[in-house]
Amino acid sequence: MTCIVGWADPQGQRVCIGGDSAAMSGLNLMVRADEKVFRNGEMLFGCTTSFRMTQLLRFSLRIPSQPVEKGDYEFLCTDVVDAIRACLKVGGFARLENGVERGGSFIIGYRGHIYAEEDDFQVAQPQQPFYAVGCGESFAYGACWILREDGLLSLAEKVKRALEVAHQCNGGVRPPYVVLQQTWPEGS
Repeated sequence: MTCIVGWADPQGQRVCIGGDSAAMSGLNLMVRADEKVFRNGEMLFGCTTSFRMTQLLRFSLRIPSQPVEKGDYEFLCTDVVDAIRACLKVGGFARLENGVERGGSFIIGYRGHIYAEEDDFQVAQPQQPFYAVGCGESFAYGACWILREDGLLSLAEKVKRALEVAHQCNGGVRPPYVVLQQTWPEGS
């Protein structure tokens, strides 16, 4: 279930994340009103894996302040991941598999860049300006590679089109789509 697409502008000032509304259990489909894409502080999140994980990240996660001496990536890999791990543990979502702590997969938009957190709590910083997760990610990636050179479409339009392609090609992706955008510095 799910397709989440994140896209950053080349200048590192704006991030857009969009997601679908499907919830799948086997062949059963429910289109949900609770969004997989949301803001928490100055971060955008787009989640797959579990609606419970999404709820915890949205409503329980307290994002720490970034220390002046830490860059954005280091801050995400340390302080933010530590807060996420604690939040998921307290909320009963984190689990141990073969002695390794596991969470879930999601995209974070922060200060004009996109990052992907994988279920082992590693933080990936993709080289391309877009990233996708979920069962529709391959189709969304294909659309992103084609759309990357289109200078007429906004980031939000590119994200929405990638989600539409994933919907047309994968049974686990459904509208409506929620697409949020954040600009840094905030308010500009």
